Amino acid sequence: MREPYAEVLYIPEYSEVRIIWLDISMSFDDYKNAFTVALKCIEDNRLENYLSDIRKQKVLPPSYRKWFQTSIIPKAKAYGLKRASVIFEGNVLKKYYLNHILNTTKKFGIELKFF
Repeated sequence: MREPYAEVLYIPEYSEVRIIWLDISMSFDDYKNAFTVALKCIEDNRLENYLSDIRKQKVLPPSYRKWFQTSIIPKAKAYGLKRASVIFEGNVLKKYYLNHILNTTKKFGIELKFF
């Protein structure tokens, strides 16, 4: 999937789905759409790895993160996701966002690394 706000890629040789967020503001529906496509890819292909490149992503409202934590992470784990990684630039707001995500992934036994 390629939209103005994100690109979702299936990388079979790494058993991975990847989202590259682009430098554009997005609606909540856009945000949900990218993760829904990625989640479907995890489910259909029993993928174990997820990578998100958020270097260009704008700061998002807390409600987006909360939805991701309660809707996507539990389902991704149920579909077989084991590891996730995030590429980001060290902005304080993004670190705050990622620390919340890290706490949730720990609860579900998903290994999460930041780069």
